[in-house]
Amino acid sequence: MPRPPLPLLIECEWSGERIGVDSPIRTVRSLVQSGQIVVLKHALPTPEIGMLRQAVFEWGQSVPASTGSIRGNNDLHDHPHSWHGHLAWPVDRHPPLRLWHGYAFALQDHGVDAAITSQVGWLFHAMRDLHHRLTGMQTLGSGGTGDALRPQIMHYPSGGGARCWEQHRGNPAVISQVAALSERGSDFHVGGTVFESAGHIVDTSDRHGIGDICLFRSDLWHAVTPVDPADPLDLGSQRGRWTAVLPVVG
Repeated sequence: MPRPPLPLLIECEWSGERIGVDSPIRTVRSLVQSGQIVVLKHALPTPEIGMLRQAVFEWGQSVPASTGSIRGNNDLHDHPHSWHGHLAWPVDRHPPLRLWHGYAFALQDHGVDAAITSQVGWLFHAMRDLHHRLTGMQTLGSGGTGDALRPQIMHYPSGGGARCWEQHRGNPAVISQVAALSERGSDFHVGGTVFESAGHIVDTSDRHGIGDICLFRSDLWHAVTPVDPADPLDLGSQRGRWTAVLPVVG
């Protein structure tokens, strides 16, 4: 029986503000656009990620969550300021198909959210720089015209945090990133991002560790399998899987 396909691992080096990739960027771009799932290993510094995750969690505990119906990423885009909110959808299904706590950041915001945006800024500027080298797109934030990158951090809590299968429709040349901000085996035990590519399921769970960035073609179907589903759900706990993403919004 053939083995399931695995993501391609490429080593990286963090320079202090930029992600150095050991393979030519044009090669990485071609691989991802062909449907290959690529994991950039050690792209981001682990100690700084731990401090960032703690800061985001504490900010979410101190700032009231946004209210209203949050069904997916599109509902995160229309806010001019940094904000956060919990999603459980559909509400009448247990466990829900989507369960996470989302944090969306407006890095140009110099008001009440200035402290938290300054703490996450280094991460998203590094991810934007990588995105620009891969795609030529440079915009970060919202409020302008045309496409933009909307910085988000997602917490899939232990106790069933998950994301059902979805696809970002649009230009198949667009490349998406998922940066891992937590470590399997310590921050959580089970759960990860899976993809469907060329008729195969590609599971990145045991190859996408803290500080790694997963690259994939944006039109591929993908999901987050339930995180520690046997554990009790505690929305006031930091435990679970944390990721940072830069979705393209229009």
